[in-house]
Amino acid sequence: MHARSISLHSLGENRIQRLIVPFFQRKYIWERENWEELFDGFADGEETPFLGSIILKEIPAASGVTEMHIIDGQQRLTTVSLLAKAIYDSLPKETKKSSDCGIRTDIQGILFYRENAADNFKDSHIKIEHSRVDAEGYNRVICAEMLDEEGVDLKEINEESSNLLQCYKYFRGRLAGKTEKELTDLYNHIFDEKRMVLVLITLSLGDINEQKIFDTINRAGVRLSVADIIKNHLFKICLDKAGSDERRQKEVIHIYETIWEEQFSRRQEDIQIWEQSCLLDKIERNNQEFLLYCVACIKWPEEEHSLINLEAVYEKHIHRYGYKELTDFIKDVCTYAGIFRRFVLEFRRKLENGDIFFKHKDPVTRLFLILDRFQIHWFYPYVLMRLKEAEQDIYDESLVRDFGILESFLVRRRLSSKKSTDYQKKCRQILKEGAAALVKEELNGPKSKMGDKDLLPYLSTVPDDTARVILFCIELYRCRDESKDVNSLEYRYTVEHIMPQKWETHWKGVPILRDGKVLKPESKVGISFRNQWIQALGNKTLLTHRLNASLQNVNFPEKIGEPGEDKPGYRTHTSLSITRELVEQFDRGDKVWDEPHIMERTRKMYEDILEIWPSFREVLLTDKSGKKDIVDDLVEKEPELERYSPEQLADPIELLKAVKES
Repeated sequence: MHARSISLHSLGENRIQRLIVPFFQRKYIWERENWEELFDGFADGEETPFLGSIILKEIPAASGVTEMHIIDGQQRLTTVSLLAKAIYDSLPKETKKSSDCGIRTDIQGILFYRENAADNFKDSHIKIEHSRVDAEGYNRVICAEMLDEEGVDLKEINEESSNLLQCYKYFRGRLAGKTEKELTDLYNHIFDEKRMVLVLITLSLGDINEQKIFDTINRAGVRLSVADIIKNHLFKICLDKAGSDERRQKEVIHIYETIWEEQFSRRQEDIQIWEQSCLLDKIERNNQEFLLYCVACIKWPEEEHSLINLEAVYEKHIHRYGYKELTDFIKDVCTYAGIFRRFVLEFRRKLENGDIFFKHKDPVTRLFLILDRFQIHWFYPYVLMRLKEAEQDIYDESLVRDFGILESFLVRRRLSSKKSTDYQKKCRQILKEGAAALVKEELNGPKSKMGDKDLLPYLSTVPDDTARVILFCIELYRCRDESKDVNSLEYRYTVEHIMPQKWETHWKGVPILRDGKVLKPESKVGISFRNQWIQALGNKTLLTHRLNASLQNVNFPEKIGEPGEDKPGYRTHTSLSITRELVEQFDRGDKVWDEPHIMERTRKMYEDILEIWPSFREVLLTDKSGKKDIVDDLVEKEPELERYSPEQLADPIELLKAVKES
């Protein structure tokens, strides 16, 4: 390794000839604020900006030309070369055609190289060789009026053009109107041989410091994303494993161009999709980084992984792989990327655009709705792994079963008082042991408090965001019959409290009934009891649109609405059975809504919940001795409703206390 301070003019030295941007490095991504900062720094005649370090690594070359990989610094080198070319292109035509144009002569040595000293300039090559995604635009700009007669038409460059072309147009705009002397002075200021603006670090073949230096610089400057660092490291190690085997070297490039690029960066749309941010456990990451986290969990489930040190996790494991293992691993990453995009990202897009219909019999979209709405991200590694194992067949029997188990676990855990702090641990467990581990320990475990008989008390207090999902899934279940006119629904409903949270104004005259006794509406006990049951699942329903604020707190008959009147009310929101049944019940003469009605409706929904999200006891195996079924053993340990007094069953707070004590 050798490091030295250099001027930008030193880039024209003969020993720095062909500079190659490795095929796996990110494309040119600098934007206006970067161009503006660089230009303003050079436009200041007093000070010269320090551009940091450039890392070049010598690589074997078939010809006599010195070839180097740009390990770090391609964004700066590219931008400076575009600025130099923009200055030249801004000169008057007669000056550019003149044989004694100093800028032309100088720029030829900075932007181009000749394989042989006696070669004519027309046989020159562009010094910086970009990867395929940027090569066309860059070469067109650099060659214009130098190796090609035609110039660049600035009118053709717009917001849809590459950042590289937009950068060139930006510089041309900043230089427009400047005199020839001003352009010459600016060029001389930038390429003054005495102004040391770079630290050039050159690495020899086989230099072991390359990755360490690269990682240190990027972690300090935060210039590369985690996904970029991992990708670069993957392909660099892969090339190292390929050694001098040309067939393997070509295979690595082929894998990158036909598999990796096809998935992540073939089109601008691909890049934008993978760079979209998402909030994961209060940490902002992009989709590609989260995908790489999922892959790490799938491949190395024996240890806990974090989004914070993801690049270190990959570095630790991929160094152990041989060439074949590494190429297979890269292909697997791309396979999981395709699954992630097809199922997860496409689902999110459709949900956001209201372009997706749900059916009870579709196990994948319902699970994804629950994961998305409950903001539970830690189980996506398991979901991706199972989809890959099932060859993306969403009706594969074992996949449907496993997704059903996971869904039951998530919903029951959400309803229960248990926290979600162990979700990463649970995901690692089922990655190794399968979803059946949740059946024994969580859905049927005597200490889990998530069994069938444990759920009813939890339904007395359900937050609105949770209730919205639960009620929607209950409605899907009730209209599951394919013979019905409506058996699929959009997720576009709002939660409505039947007995309003502000009940004192219009509902104070409705008796507060607990265990057949009337409680005083002004008493602390009465107020507490009513406020508790207002939050019960049975007191909530779904509407296509939120009721007008003036109707949200009115009495029950007014909420239902009069027959034949086109006023806002439940009658105008009866597309869902869970809302329609309230209107039908009212029309049959049951015109009261109170705590007993809420309890009864909650119990009916509890029965639906057990059908939709069962405990999957049939998954458990019989004891090998044949003497006793594990299921029977678990049933014996489960608390029965008969164990609770009528007072406890009627009071959600007392019932929850009793469940915890048992």
